[in-house]
Amino acid sequence: MLRRSTGRMNPAAVREEGLERVASALRSALCEVGGIDDVAIVFESPRNAQFGDFATNVAFAVAKRLRRSPADVAKSLAEALFVLDPALRDVLAEATAAGGFVNLRMTPAFWQAALEKILREGSEYGRGAKIGKHISLEFGSANPTGPLVVVQGRTLSVGGTLANAMRFAGYDVTTEWITNDAGAQLDTLSRTLYARYRQIWEPEFALPDDGYPGEYLVPIADEIRAGDGERGTERRPPGSHGACHRECAGDAQAGDGDPAARRARLDDEQR
Repeated sequence: MLRRSTGRMNPAAVREEGLERVASALRSALCEVGGIDDVAIVFESPRNAQFGDFATNVAFAVAKRLRRSPADVAKSLAEALFVLDPALRDVLAEATAAGGFVNLRMTPAFWQAALEKILREGSEYGRGAKIGKHISLEFGSANPTGPLVVVQGRTLSVGGTLANAMRFAGYDVTTEWITNDAGAQLDTLSRTLYARYRQIWEPEFALPDDGYPGEYLVPIADEIRAGDGERGTERRPPGSHGACHRECAGDAQAGDGDPAARRARLDDEQR
């Protein structure tokens, strides 16, 4: 048998509690109709707005234990809500059962209270409390042997947004960018850059067989020439390359566009 409670309209509760009041009433209804107190109440937005503002499938979760159909359980829960808590009408306009779901339509006061809270809290609205979990998120690491492309820009946008959202939800997030400035790819890139550098004076100078044929290294070679002239070709056997070309290539691909820094490294190498 359902226990009837009484209550008066509480404006503070309307502002601060919202769906939690509905969830509490549903938990009480589950105890009344089936003696169940260990089921989570989850709300979702119906695909069809005609069904209401929110819906819960809790009847499906308990139907087997109650040996009743989900539709029958949902009907009992919907009928019990206002009997158990008449003051629930402050935030809940109607509760109906349909296809095993309990559909909920909220009052204008509920939405007005939600809007008031959004305006009051501003950019802090919805921020979660710290939950004590750390996440390391790596995204957007560039291919070290070529210019950035649209796909990498998209990855950066998605990764940065995800990191910000997780921080907002209460996670401690560390973001990582892998520079990719070591290994065989960078060696090949530096040899290709050296060839482009030599081609300024020797157009017939061949690219390495495994080199990168794109034109994107030509402007970098021009920058080295502008700052250092032919010094990068001195005291090197044919086909060799200097460490400065490796560093210049890697820095340029990573976005370090400071020619002065490149010249300083070249000067250090020549000493």
